[in-house]
Amino acid sequence: MRTTNFFIPLVAALAALSLAGAGCAGTRTTAQAPAPAAPSANGVVLPAGTYTQTQNGVAATVHSTGGSVKMGSEQLPTGTTTMVGPNGQTITTDVRGPDQAPPNDFPKNFPVMPGMNVQNYTEMTTSGTSDFSLSGSWNTNASVGDVFGYYKTQLPQNGFTVTRTSNTTSGSQTSSIILFAKQADARYMGTMTLEEQTDGSTTVQMSYLFYATPPTVTNE
Repeated sequence: MRTTNFFIPLVAALAALSLAGAGCAGTRTTAQAPAPAAPSANGVVLPAGTYTQTQNGVAATVHSTGGSVKMGSEQLPTGTTTMVGPNGQTITTDVRGPDQAPPNDFPKNFPVMPGMNVQNYTEMTTSGTSDFSLSGSWNTNASVGDVFGYYKTQLPQNGFTVTRTSNTTSGSQTSSIILFAKQADARYMGTMTLEEQTDGSTTVQMSYLFYATPPTVTNE
Protein backbone atom coordinates (compact mmCIF):
# COMPACT_ATOMS: atom_id res chain seq x y z
CA MET A 1 0.00 0.00 0.00
CA ARG A 2 1.43 3.36 -1.00
CA THR A 3 1.42 6.18 1.52
CA THR A 4 2.17 9.86 1.27
CA ASN A 5 3.46 12.47 3.69
CA PHE A 6 1.67 15.82 3.79
CA PHE A 7 4.17 18.62 3.27
CA ILE A 8 4.55 22.33 3.96
CA PRO A 9 1.41 24.26 2.96
CA LEU A 10 1.36 27.50 1.03
CA VAL A 11 0.77 29.62 4.11
CA ALA A 12 3.88 28.25 5.84
CA ALA A 13 5.95 28.95 2.74
CA LEU A 14 4.65 32.50 2.61
CA ALA A 15 5.63 33.00 6.23
CA ALA A 16 9.10 31.58 5.61
CA LEU A 17 9.66 33.91 2.69
CA SER A 18 8.45 36.97 4.58
CA LEU A 19 11.14 36.27 7.17
CA ALA A 20 13.87 35.44 4.69
CA GLY A 21 14.71 39.06 3.83
CA ALA A 22 18.16 39.20 2.23
CA GLY A 23 18.73 37.02 -0.77
CA CYS A 24 15.07 37.09 -1.87
CA ALA A 25 13.86 38.76 -5.01
CA GLY A 26 10.45 39.52 -6.43
CA THR A 27 7.09 40.44 -4.93
CA ARG A 28 6.21 40.14 -1.27
CA THR A 29 2.92 38.25 -1.01
CA THR A 30 0.72 37.95 2.05
CA ALA A 31 -2.39 35.80 2.25
CA GLN A 32 -5.47 35.86 4.43
CA ALA A 33 -6.47 32.86 6.54
CA PRO A 34 -5.85 29.49 4.87
CA ALA A 35 -8.54 27.43 3.21
CA PRO A 36 -10.90 25.59 5.61
CA ALA A 37 -8.61 22.55 5.51
CA ALA A 38 -5.11 22.20 4.11
CA PRO A 39 -2.24 19.70 4.16
CA SER A 40 0.51 20.41 6.68
CA ALA A 41 3.79 18.87 7.76
CA ASN A 42 2.09 17.20 10.73
CA GLY A 43 -1.21 16.16 9.21
CA VAL A 44 -4.05 18.54 8.33
CA VAL A 45 -4.85 22.07 9.52
CA LEU A 46 -8.49 22.03 10.66
CA PRO A 47 -10.77 24.64 12.23
CA ALA A 48 -11.38 23.99 15.93
CA GLY A 49 -13.95 21.30 16.67
CA THR A 50 -14.61 17.57 16.79
CA TYR A 51 -14.57 15.57 13.57
CA THR A 52 -15.61 12.08 12.56
CA GLN A 53 -12.97 10.55 10.30
CA THR A 54 -13.57 7.57 8.02
CA GLN A 55 -10.50 5.89 6.55
CA ASN A 56 -10.59 2.46 4.91
CA GLY A 57 -14.08 1.97 6.29
CA VAL A 58 -13.02 2.60 9.91
CA ALA A 59 -14.53 5.57 11.76
CA ALA A 60 -12.64 7.54 14.41
CA THR A 61 -13.06 10.80 16.30
CA VAL A 62 -10.54 13.61 15.75
CA HIS A 63 -10.34 16.69 18.00
CA SER A 64 -8.85 19.95 16.70
CA THR A 65 -8.05 23.14 18.60
CA GLY A 66 -7.63 24.97 15.31
CA GLY A 67 -4.07 23.86 14.58
CA SER A 68 -2.51 20.89 12.81
CA VAL A 69 -3.89 17.45 13.65
CA LYS A 70 -3.12 13.96 12.41
CA MET A 71 -5.66 12.14 10.27
CA GLY A 72 -5.14 8.66 11.69
CA SER A 73 -1.39 9.05 11.19
CA GLU A 74 0.99 11.42 9.44
CA GLN A 75 0.71 9.16 6.43
CA LEU A 76 -2.43 8.51 4.44
CA PRO A 77 -2.82 5.49 2.17
CA THR A 78 -3.64 5.89 -1.49
CA GLY A 79 -7.39 6.39 -1.73
CA THR A 80 -10.05 8.63 -0.22
CA THR A 81 -10.41 9.72 3.42
CA THR A 82 -13.39 11.75 4.65
CA MET A 83 -13.90 13.83 7.79
CA VAL A 84 -17.20 15.33 8.94
CA GLY A 85 -16.85 18.46 11.08
CA PRO A 86 -19.04 19.94 13.81
CA ASN A 87 -20.83 22.17 11.29
CA GLY A 88 -21.67 19.18 9.09
CA GLN A 89 -19.11 20.02 6.41
CA THR A 90 -17.30 17.08 4.87
CA ILE A 91 -13.57 17.34 4.17
CA THR A 92 -12.41 14.85 1.54
CA THR A 93 -8.77 13.91 0.97
CA ASP A 94 -7.88 12.11 -2.27
CA VAL A 95 -4.38 10.56 -2.37
CA ARG A 96 -3.12 9.17 -5.68
CA GLY A 97 0.00 7.17 -6.40
CA PRO A 98 2.49 7.47 -9.27
CA ASP A 99 0.55 5.02 -11.44
CA GLN A 100 -2.62 7.12 -11.24
CA ALA A 101 -3.76 10.26 -13.03
CA PRO A 102 -3.51 13.55 -11.10
CA PRO A 103 -6.70 14.99 -9.51
CA ASN A 104 -9.10 16.81 -11.82
CA ASP A 105 -8.20 20.18 -10.27
CA PHE A 106 -4.48 19.71 -10.95
CA PRO A 107 -3.53 22.59 -13.29
CA LYS A 108 -3.30 21.18 -16.81
CA ASN A 109 -0.78 23.84 -17.81
CA PHE A 110 1.61 23.20 -14.91
CA PRO A 111 4.95 22.27 -16.52
CA VAL A 112 6.59 19.04 -15.36
CA MET A 113 10.33 19.13 -15.91
CA PRO A 114 11.58 16.27 -18.11
CA GLY A 115 13.18 13.58 -15.95
CA MET A 116 11.03 14.22 -12.87
CA ASN A 117 9.36 11.10 -11.43
CA VAL A 118 6.03 11.58 -9.68
CA GLN A 119 5.67 10.17 -6.16
CA ASN A 120 2.08 11.10 -5.34
CA TYR A 121 -0.72 13.63 -5.63
CA THR A 122 -3.05 14.81 -2.86
CA GLU A 123 -6.20 16.94 -3.08
CA MET A 124 -8.41 18.24 -0.27
CA THR A 125 -11.91 19.64 -0.79
CA THR A 126 -14.59 20.87 1.61
CA SER A 127 -18.32 20.53 1.00
CA GLY A 128 -20.20 23.80 0.64
CA THR A 129 -17.25 25.64 -0.89
CA SER A 130 -15.35 25.53 -4.16
CA ASP A 131 -12.02 26.08 -2.36
CA PHE A 132 -9.46 23.31 -2.72
CA SER A 133 -5.84 22.56 -1.94
CA LEU A 134 -3.76 20.04 -3.83
CA SER A 135 -0.16 18.92 -3.96
CA GLY A 136 2.23 16.97 -6.11
CA SER A 137 5.56 15.40 -5.20
CA TRP A 138 8.37 14.38 -7.55
CA ASN A 139 12.06 13.49 -7.48
CA THR A 140 14.75 13.99 -10.08
CA ASN A 141 18.47 13.53 -10.58
CA ALA A 142 18.72 17.16 -11.71
CA SER A 143 20.28 19.67 -9.30
CA VAL A 144 18.25 22.17 -7.29
CA GLY A 145 19.78 24.94 -9.39
CA ASP A 146 18.72 23.30 -12.65
CA VAL A 147 15.16 22.69 -11.39
CA PHE A 148 14.96 26.25 -10.06
CA GLY A 149 16.11 27.68 -13.40
CA TYR A 150 13.64 25.52 -15.31
CA TYR A 151 10.62 26.70 -13.31
CA LYS A 152 11.71 30.35 -13.22
CA THR A 153 11.53 30.21 -17.02
CA GLN A 154 8.70 27.76 -17.65
CA LEU A 155 6.09 28.96 -15.15
CA PRO A 156 5.68 32.39 -16.84
CA GLN A 157 5.55 30.67 -20.24
CA ASN A 158 2.68 28.45 -19.08
CA GLY A 159 0.26 30.97 -17.61
CA PHE A 160 1.74 31.60 -14.16
CA THR A 161 3.45 34.57 -12.53
CA VAL A 162 6.45 33.96 -10.27
CA THR A 163 5.79 36.26 -7.30
CA ARG A 164 8.73 35.51 -5.02
CA THR A 165 11.73 33.21 -4.68
CA SER A 166 14.17 32.18 -1.97
CA ASN A 167 17.41 30.16 -2.08
CA THR A 168 19.21 28.83 1.00
CA THR A 169 22.23 26.65 1.69
CA SER A 170 22.71 24.55 4.81
CA GLY A 171 26.12 22.90 4.91
CA SER A 172 26.58 21.37 1.48
CA GLN A 173 22.86 21.09 0.68
CA THR A 174 20.74 23.63 -1.18
CA SER A 175 17.01 24.32 -1.10
CA SER A 176 14.76 26.78 -2.92
CA ILE A 177 11.19 28.07 -2.70
CA ILE A 178 9.19 29.50 -5.58
CA LEU A 179 5.85 31.24 -5.06
CA PHE A 180 3.60 31.61 -8.08
CA ALA A 181 0.06 32.56 -9.03
CA LYS A 182 -2.19 32.06 -12.00
CA GLN A 183 -1.89 34.99 -14.36
CA ALA A 184 -4.89 37.36 -14.17
CA ASP A 185 -6.61 35.27 -11.46
CA ALA A 186 -5.34 35.78 -7.91
CA ARG A 187 -7.68 33.08 -6.57
CA TYR A 188 -5.12 30.45 -7.63
CA MET A 189 -1.84 30.47 -5.68
CA GLY A 190 1.00 27.97 -5.49
CA THR A 191 4.34 27.23 -3.91
CA MET A 192 7.19 24.93 -4.89
CA THR A 193 9.87 23.64 -2.53
CA LEU A 194 13.04 22.16 -4.00
CA GLU A 195 15.35 20.26 -1.65
CA GLU A 196 18.72 18.66 -2.36
CA GLN A 197 19.11 15.14 -0.98
CA THR A 198 22.29 13.55 0.36
CA ASP A 199 22.73 11.59 -2.88
CA GLY A 200 22.60 14.78 -4.94
CA SER A 201 19.05 14.23 -6.23
CA THR A 202 16.28 16.78 -5.77
CA THR A 203 12.80 16.42 -4.28
CA VAL A 204 10.19 18.73 -5.78
CA GLN A 205 6.98 19.47 -3.90
CA MET A 206 4.23 21.66 -5.30
CA SER A 207 1.20 22.98 -3.40
CA TYR A 208 -1.65 24.69 -5.26
CA LEU A 209 -4.65 26.40 -3.64
CA PHE A 210 -7.87 27.89 -4.94
CA TYR A 211 -9.76 30.50 -2.90
CA ALA A 212 -13.26 31.45 -4.07
CA THR A 213 -12.60 34.77 -2.30
CA PRO A 214 -9.18 35.99 -3.51
CA PRO A 215 -6.58 36.40 -0.75
CA THR A 216 -5.03 39.76 -0.02
CA VAL A 217 -1.88 40.37 -2.09
CA THR A 218 0.47 43.21 -1.23
CA ASN A 219 3.27 44.21 -3.59
CA GLU A 220 6.39 45.93 -2.25
